[in-house]
Amino acid sequence: MSKRYSLLVGLDKVNPLAYDGKWDGALPCCEKDAEDVHSLVKSLGFNKNILLKTKKATRTAVLNGFKSAAKELKSGDLFVIYYSGHGGQVPDVNQDEDDSFDETWCLYDGELIDDEMYYAFSSFREGVRIFMLSDSCHSGTVSKVAMMNSGNFESKNENKIYKMMPAEVAGKAYLKKRKMYDKIQNDDIMKISNPKNKDFAFNIRASVKLLSGCQDNQLSAAGAFNSLFTSMLKKVWNNGKFKGNYRKFHKKIVELMPSDQTPKLYDVGKKNIDFNSSAPFTSSK
Repeated sequence: MSKRYSLLVGLDKVNPLAYDGKWDGALPCCEKDAEDVHSLVKSLGFNKNILLKTKKATRTAVLNGFKSAAKELKSGDLFVIYYSGHGGQVPDVNQDEDDSFDETWCLYDGELIDDEMYYAFSSFREGVRIFMLSDSCHSGTVSKVAMMNSGNFESKNENKIYKMMPAEVAGKAYLKKRKMYDKIQNDDIMKISNPKNKDFAFNIRASVKLLSGCQDNQLSAAGAFNSLFTSMLKKVWNNGKFKGNYRKFHKKIVELMPSDQTPKLYDVGKKNIDFNSSAPFTSSK
C-alpha cells in the first residue's frame, strides 16, 4: 500500500533579526492555514505529518522535512507540501532567471530559495508524487519554471493584507545574509536547478504538481481566519466531499476567487497519467 506524507508550514511572523532588523512580517492567519490543512491530511489517514509553525518553521526544519520524505518515499507514494506565509525575492546570482530574481519562502530564520526547493525535488525517486501548495505572493512559479516580472503586479486593494515581503525589506534582508544566499546559488550542487544545464530535463524523476495561491503578477491575500486561497481550497474540498481530479479541483477554486488573484496549477518533472487522474491528497481516482 502506498505511503502518504505531509510537510505543513505556516508562519504568523518571522524573526526580524534574520531580515532587516525591524520587520516581523506579522500575518493573522498562516498558522491557522497550516493547522487546517494538517487536519485535512490527518482525516485522510496520512502515514506521517510534520507541522511547522512560526518559530519552528526554520530553514533547517523545512529542508530536513524534504530530505526525510525523499529517503523514505518510493514509486506510487505521495508527498504533500503546504506553505502559508510571505513570499520574497533575492538577486539571482547564478543567472538562471529571466528577471534576475529568485523567488523565496520567508521562513522564521531566513529565506528558502526556489533553487533549494528544486534541488530537493531532484532527491525523490522516480514515481513519487509531490503535491505542493504555496499560499504566498510570488507563488505562481515558486517551484521554479518561469519567473515573474516583479514590477508588473496587478493593482493592490488597500483593504487587503498581502503576503509579500516589502521591497525595502527584501533588499536589506538580502544584504544581511548575502554570503549565505549567494553561496547557496553558487554551490556546484545547485547547478542542477539551472534550466541551461543540458541535463536539466532529467533531474526531476518525481512528478510534481504545484497549486499556487496566485499568478506570477498577482498578490496573495491574507484574512482574519484563513488566507483567501486556503479558505477557498477548504470550501471546494468540503470536508472530503469533493469529487474529481487535480485539474477539476483547481478549476473549482479559481471559480470562487476574485479576478485579482487566480491560483495556478502546473506540473514539473516526470509526466504521470495516474497522478493526473487521481483525486487531490490521494493516490487513487
